[in-house]
Amino acid sequence: MDNYRNLLGEDLDTLDIKELERLEKQLDSSLKHIRSTRVLKILKISTTVYFVNYVAPDTLKWYLS
Repeated sequence: MDNYRNLLGEDLDTLDIKELERLEKQLDSSLKHIRSTRVLKILKISTTVYFVNYVAPDTLKWYLS
């Protein structure tokens, strides 16, 4: 439970320098993972929108002609 509170920025004054550095690295790693997941979701959504709006209609026209 203390680690969770530390991740929220609470009770940091009880940590020594090494523990603060470890916590900082853990937070950096978590942020990188969150940001890459967000970017992948945005790419997936924009690819889907592009496909639905531009590729699929042309493909459907070609198929039906």
